[in-house]
Amino acid sequence: MVQTIPTSWLWDVIGFWYVGFIFWILLAASIVTFIIGVVKNSWKAILISVIIFLPNVLAIITMDFEYIMYLLLVWFIIQILMLRKIYRNNVELLI
Repeated sequence: MVQTIPTSWLWDVIGFWYVGFIFWILLAASIVTFIIGVVKNSWKAILISVIIFLPNVLAIITMDFEYIMYLLLVWFIIQILMLRKIYRNNVELLI
């Protein structure tokens, strides 16, 4: 007889590692690149910050997290608004 590992256990382990490690690493990388983008007035760095944070946004929306985690969506909105503002300022300088 061959025993198989229940798939629910596997998803629990994957979820633990995603939330416990990868989620916070992506959040930290997003914050660092966002700060660099604001200091250097670089819309490209802020765009990278938004792209880095996108898997976290998808995880927050699709997974059952605590309600406090939904506050991180505010960070995503702030990133997008700053990207829009800095991009518009840089485009006006080019014209």
